[in-house]
Amino acid sequence: MNSIVRFVFVLFFFSFCFFQTGCSSDSIESVGSEDPISEDLPPAPDEPDVDTGDIELGISGISVADFNLPPQDADGFTVLVPNADSQFIYVHATNGNDETGQVYQANNPTIGNDPTNPSGEVQAFATIAAAFAQMREGEPDWLLLAAGEHWEESLDLNRGRSALERSVVTAYGEGDRPQLRTGTNRGIRSGQPRFVILSGINFWAHTRDDESDLFVSYASENDTKSFRIFTFANEAAKIEDVLIEDCVFRSYVTAEVLGSTAPDFPMERVVFRRNIFSRNYSSGIGIVHSQGIYHDGSNDNGQPVFLLEENTFDHNGWRIQADPGFDNNPLDGRATGFNHNIYFSSVKNVVVQGNFFLRGSSAGNKWRSDTEGSSHNVLINNNLFFDNEVSLSIGGNDRESYRFQNFEVINNVITDMGLSRPTNRELGWGIDFNDVLNGIVDNNIITRQENPEVTTVFAMAVYATQGSQADALQISNNIVYNIDANLAATPNWGSGVVRMGGDITNVQFEGNQFYFNGGQSGTLLTYFSADVDFDGNQYFSALESDRWFAFNEEFMSLEAWQTQVEAGATLLDVSQWPNPDRNIDSYISTIGLGSTNEDFIDALYQQSKNSWDTRLSAPTVNAWIRSGFGSNE
Repeated sequence: MNSIVRFVFVLFFFSFCFFQTGCSSDSIESVGSEDPISEDLPPAPDEPDVDTGDIELGISGISVADFNLPPQDADGFTVLVPNADSQFIYVHATNGNDETGQVYQANNPTIGNDPTNPSGEVQAFATIAAAFAQMREGEPDWLLLAAGEHWEESLDLNRGRSALERSVVTAYGEGDRPQLRTGTNRGIRSGQPRFVILSGINFWAHTRDDESDLFVSYASENDTKSFRIFTFANEAAKIEDVLIEDCVFRSYVTAEVLGSTAPDFPMERVVFRRNIFSRNYSSGIGIVHSQGIYHDGSNDNGQPVFLLEENTFDHNGWRIQADPGFDNNPLDGRATGFNHNIYFSSVKNVVVQGNFFLRGSSAGNKWRSDTEGSSHNVLINNNLFFDNEVSLSIGGNDRESYRFQNFEVINNVITDMGLSRPTNRELGWGIDFNDVLNGIVDNNIITRQENPEVTTVFAMAVYATQGSQADALQISNNIVYNIDANLAATPNWGSGVVRMGGDITNVQFEGNQFYFNGGQSGTLLTYFSADVDFDGNQYFSALESDRWFAFNEEFMSLEAWQTQVEAGATLLDVSQWPNPDRNIDSYISTIGLGSTNEDFIDALYQQSKNSWDTRLSAPTVNAWIRSGFGSNE
């Protein structure tokens, strides 16, 4: 890239990012830190079989299989099996008695074959504290809370004996999840779990939830976390083989999972499956930031660290929309640009798969890395992002070559960017992918951006920040449909639905499909770089034919683009797409559970082990939307 072109790119890029939005200067710290369709639904999609050329899928080197999950039942929930020497302690808030509560052995006939449905009438404790006092540290004991009951207590966790002999906290009997109403106290007090399964418990900061009759105040202490898992630099405090499944965490400030600073004892195999993280917010005391989960990574000893699978993250980081003007003041739960559904910093060996990321204060996913390779080996696969002003941010905060390494972003669906505008900004960003070494963005769908107040928009931005480099990238088989971009009198960085620029090398850009048919738009693709191999992409725009593309400092038509940049480019024939206008509203109508995205989200809140609807999983919804574009992969 010659110096003039580089200067133009840098000028436009940084003017756009810093002055218009402020997002790339995000310096978030830890807290503390169509219509209904009649056809049958397709099955959940298999892993894609896609030829990606020289860069192969799998560069993250990690998958769900690496987390050694216990056996699962037909619905995909963990099968809890006691050990021969497990002990069982039951808790019933209404009928229990701390004086007469008993500890049961595995062979006791009152327990029977399934401790969660005892054969006889158990003598339960009344309080969680008294029952927990009977738990043995380092043993595979079970603490069982009665379904449908509630306590105004927090939970402690004991460590198990091994990955196959875990300590268990779960529910027993029939009914709703047992509920811990913890107010402004922490939900889970124990910070260093090991060999633990926590299943089917509802944690609720009830006095902070203004949608409840139990609401007291927005104010909170800085320590109002649902949990804080953290590792110290010694073997005794090591975190490994922790599974939290089918739980609810609502109305806290945040949750934290913090890795060790010592290389010998990094966190290993921490798993969150099928949980609901909802409506976390900050009261503004100490200007504390709020996330669904905040994860600051550990050192890397080659082991898998963190798995998020099939969780629902909704409305985290905010209670109400920010005041006009966007001042990043979280007072009484106002949205800010520092708050997200998840915020992962300096992470290693992480899988985020099959989750819903809905209505975040700012980002659905915020990924941070401040030095070369500080975040590496990450798979972001088959998630659904809905109504986040920034859907998937891999970048911001700092400038450094190759900050992010071995990142795969595959099979995701992003829709309705910026619909709610929590921060009052005009952002609708899809995938922000910068300063990456070895990266894949493949088989994603970015569709439906319809809020006319959202004017700072792009589907994908792939670039290197000023003074930095990115290398070895595969951008392939993605679909972008009716996403606006900024109107522009000149072919600047901010004009493209898809944007590429900076010192990026060895980039394969192939098999993508881009379509625009109305509203406002700049160009389909803005390109300020010199080392990208474009091949086999398809394009269509309803705008003036000479403004479909911007190459360096010139607008150009498809014919000019074919001549100067991509000989294999073709006109997109949208008749190959049977129904590209599918969305969350039409999906929930199709399956008969409502007609709006609010109905869809309400249905997600009903999901539990006792009432699991496979139609309400992200892979299933993604497959349905994807089939509207003629693909069931």
